[in-house]
Amino acid sequence: MKKVLKVTAVLAMAAVVIMGLAACGTEKTEEITKDQAVQIALNQVQGAGTSDVIRSDKTVSDGNVVYDITIIYDGSEYDFEISASDGSILEQDSDKVAAVTAAEAGSTGKFSLDDAKAAALAEVEGATASDIVKAKKGYDDGVREYEIEIHYNGLEHDFTYNAISGEIIEKSVELLD
Repeated sequence: MKKVLKVTAVLAMAAVVIMGLAACGTEKTEEITKDQAVQIALNQVQGAGTSDVIRSDKTVSDGNVVYDITIIYDGSEYDFEISASDGSILEQDSDKVAAVTAAEAGSTGKFSLDDAKAAALAEVEGATASDIVKAKKGYDDGVREYEIEIHYNGLEHDFTYNAISGEIIEKSVELLD
């Protein structure tokens, strides 16, 4: 009788352990939303609002799904990497940015993305609009810019233009892989 009770007790404990492990394996956690990630970042920058968020992208970093959030507020640029799985802040830093006049901040600039494409094509003799593989608006240290990438004749041409003045900030050429 004692032996039967011991075996029953061992089997019952094993069943509890197996059920517990099975529950752990099937438990699914929900990711946070982009809006939640933005709010987590905004909570770290006192006084900033959603209009100060200039980037909120969902990406993969070191094998983890994260939100990259950039906020420009009160003369500083704040960058956050926030875990999509639990909302924890994985990385955070801030830098002072160059002063931007109110006219520049509110302006889309006289130099448009189409102007940047045309300027880049003028730099690559023989290239056409179909050779442009990337054309996007971005920010770097609070400065609005356009990034243009052209693949032509086995070369990758990269250009970065100031979105307000149209000035070339950076250009490079390298062999395509």
